[in-house]
Amino acid sequence: PVVALLAVLCGLNVLSARHKTVTYDEPKHFRYGLQILRGDAARFDDSKMPFSALNVLPYHISTALEPGAWKDWLGEPKNGRLVTMFFSVLLGMIVCGWARALYGHRAGLFALFLYVFSPNLLGHSRWITTDLYAAFTITLALFSFWRFLDRGGVRRAVLAGAALGLAPLSKHTTILLYPLLLLIAVVRYAPHVAGALKQRQ
Repeated sequence: PVVALLAVLCGLNVLSARHKTVTYDEPKHFRYGLQILRGDAARFDDSKMPFSALNVLPYHISTALEPGAWKDWLGEPKNGRLVTMFFSVLLGMIVCGWARALYGHRAGLFALFLYVFSPNLLGHSRWITTDLYAAFTITLALFSFWRFLDRGGVRRAVLAGAALGLAPLSKHTTILLYPLLLLIAVVRYAPHVAGALKQRQ
């Protein structure tokens, strides 16, 4: 069922994107992605972020290919949307896995079902923009932090830190994760700290 739902997500994205013209901001995201791959991080628009470089990878690969059908197909800027679609699948897997870890297999499937057919997520998972990437990095950071708080360990701490550090590369607003995770930690451990202080008195 999980694979089937993810296949439906891919199908909806691909079939929908085929009939959608380039939006007004996609060329700017594509342009900034090219700049990043060329080592130029100069900003011309505050809403453009380094994650846009991912959407330029198909085009970048096409420049190294010999002339032919593959080169022409990968060289079309619109096909950069496929990378966003791929990350929408990864996000769906995180949503499913997290819900399953919390409440069981059926909950994981139900969460994935809601995700796959969410109009808002479908709307953003087929564009060359950073909104889906922001959703992915935020969810990944929260999930990684939850795993660290739940099970501990150096490896999980490193993964949580890496996920948190990755998030601001997708969107400025992800900086709110820093105070949010701090608040979660305070709420989680406040009773333990209070109990330890009482025992010392």
